[in-house]
Amino acid sequence: MKNSYRISHTTKNYGKKYEKRYASKNYDAAVWKLEQEVLKKIILKTNTPTLMDFACGTGRILSVLENYCSKSIGVDVSEEMLKQARKKCKKSTLIKGDLTENTSLIKEKFDIITSFRFFLNAEKPLREKTVKELYKHLKKGGLFIFNIHGNKTSIRFFGRLIKKIFRKKVRGELSIKDMKVLLKKNNFKIKKVIGLSYMPKITYKVLPDKLWFWFEHILNKILPPKIGIDVIIICEK
Repeated sequence: MKNSYRISHTTKNYGKKYEKRYASKNYDAAVWKLEQEVLKKIILKTNTPTLMDFACGTGRILSVLENYCSKSIGVDVSEEMLKQARKKCKKSTLIKGDLTENTSLIKEKFDIITSFRFFLNAEKPLREKTVKELYKHLKKGGLFIFNIHGNKTSIRFFGRLIKKIFRKKVRGELSIKDMKVLLKKNNFKIKKVIGLSYMPKITYKVLPDKLWFWFEHILNKILPPKIGIDVIIICEK
């Protein structure tokens, strides 16, 4: 447990620091806008679904989707993150706890389960345990939607390779292939893989907002998902 991702967001005031990342005009916030577009389209195709957001953090997902759902629940191990979530999630039920350890924490099954910015950072045993547990909480035919915010096969591959050669620190990465293997092992059917954030972070700093988003929407239509820096995977039970 000492080095587990479970405790990484529990330190004092971590939630406030995390919130600032998306409150500012920056690359992460821009990518989040792209993710919102995808999530809203999926939710609107479903008739007021029930939703659980696993590792809900400060409530980014819930605050956007709760108005489109008949019921929404967020679960997270960090009280510091949930403090921020309570400020903006007015219709959702927020639960503190570890669903992978306390499997009876939530007994319901949902139409949709989301989990963003989790699997990349979680260690392999935690990823495996999470996917297995979330499958149990999904209704038959329900959707499991999550992202990999550091796709291993993205256009950043060569830049990361150069950093490794010169022994510079690189951020974590996770491949779509690895997650597909894990999903298949747990009986999930992959419906769609959506690539986002095709342009490196530096481009957001040099291009005007409207132009950056225009390029991203064009690239989303013409480039394969596997080279997107941020990837959203949609699965069905």
